[in-house]
Amino acid sequence: MQLQRQESNNNQKTKNDIKSHPPIMKTSSGTLLPPLTKRISSPRTLSRNPSFLSTNRESFLRHTSLELLNPTHNSSLRKSSPFIAMLNLVATVCGGGVLSLPLAFARAGIIPASILMVLSALMTDFGIYILCSCARRTGGKSYSDVACAAFGRLAEVFTTTIISAFVCFVLIAYMVLAKDIWTPVLLRLFPQLLSMFASRHGNIQVPNEELTNEASNYVLVVLLLLVTPLLLKRDLHALRHTCFVGFSSLILLTIAVAFRAIQQVQLNALLPKEEQQSINWCTDKFSDILFAFPIIALSFFSSFNVLSVHGALVNPTRKRVKLVLDGSIGICFFFFYIVGLCGYLYARNDTLDNILLNFPLSDNAILLSRIGYGFTLLFGMPLVTLPCREAILSVPEHFQEWREERARAQKYLYMSKVGDERGGKGKHLIINGVDFDEERPLIGRENEKRVPSLLPKHS
Repeated sequence: MQLQRQESNNNQKTKNDIKSHPPIMKTSSGTLLPPLTKRISSPRTLSRNPSFLSTNRESFLRHTSLELLNPTHNSSLRKSSPFIAMLNLVATVCGGGVLSLPLAFARAGIIPASILMVLSALMTDFGIYILCSCARRTGGKSYSDVACAAFGRLAEVFTTTIISAFVCFVLIAYMVLAKDIWTPVLLRLFPQLLSMFASRHGNIQVPNEELTNEASNYVLVVLLLLVTPLLLKRDLHALRHTCFVGFSSLILLTIAVAFRAIQQVQLNALLPKEEQQSINWCTDKFSDILFAFPIIALSFFSSFNVLSVHGALVNPTRKRVKLVLDGSIGICFFFFYIVGLCGYLYARNDTLDNILLNFPLSDNAILLSRIGYGFTLLFGMPLVTLPCREAILSVPEHFQEWREERARAQKYLYMSKVGDERGGKGKHLIINGVDFDEERPLIGRENEKRVPSLLPKHS
């Protein structure tokens, strides 16, 4: 009895020693690693905080994870500080969608539009953070790389094609909006341009609207020629200086629209009650909310460029990445909400799809904002052209890789089918796409004639 008790105590002591000092295992590369002493499904692991929320150091040490950065952490391709990366992402978000936000407020009402603004900002922030997390876990450098790691080559081809088409349409929208903003500005600053186009028609009387449309085409060509050197840049860090102009013009637009809205609210308060325009706090039609939601949600759209920003960030720790993403979306939400709300309070029921069209050209404050936002669109074109060019150029390569992978899969399926028909004979052993039973020559073709003399003869 005493011997059994002593043996039981020794076994218990051995178990405690193993728990406190687990044996060391040696990997194939020579690295010494302790074995896994906890189950993957332990309650502590299942009750961990989501990675989207900030965690303390102890939680981080408990739940370390392998991340494959592309480019690497110390790569020379990473040149952007968090401030520059934040401005790049803000410049990407600041497209033409902000000019349509007052229309969303006018249709849905201030309360529903405010809720949609908050939800869209949170969804965008969470979505681009998850996209960056997936890229860090898979070693992906672009949206298509993440899609390939998750769903295969066909999804990579599909995603690249969709992104290239979508970004092309975004680029076209930038061109149309830039043309519509710059044409009236240039014709106001240089009235002789309109008379020059009218003189081309001789004695024929042409309406000013047709002359303006004709002049807008030439304006677009000139704008594209001016911005061509920036369209040829290959990384976002080379476009860092243009982001300052775009961000400054957004601030200028916000201040001008807010100033005019305050003036309009004060003038409206001086009118008799029967002449005052009412404020739409909440619409009674659900269709108006459905109309406003895509306008608000797409105004924050930036997922096609966020991985490029992530790839250029210096020291891309999760804390710094989250700072860039949260800061960018927070800044855009602040200015977008002011433009949307103040633009609606200025125009009320007469709000147009482009809030700048509600202001007369004689308004010098808004004219300055037009010029500033015109520069924002010009400098935003390279930020859209960069992912568009990369996606279009990678479509043939991804399609070829998918075809090769499909051909290999069909080959392996055929060999497996032949082996089954022969009762298992002739079946190939295939592991991770490597055919270990594939026939390979022992000696090169240049020594092909000497092969029989080297092999043993069988009777």
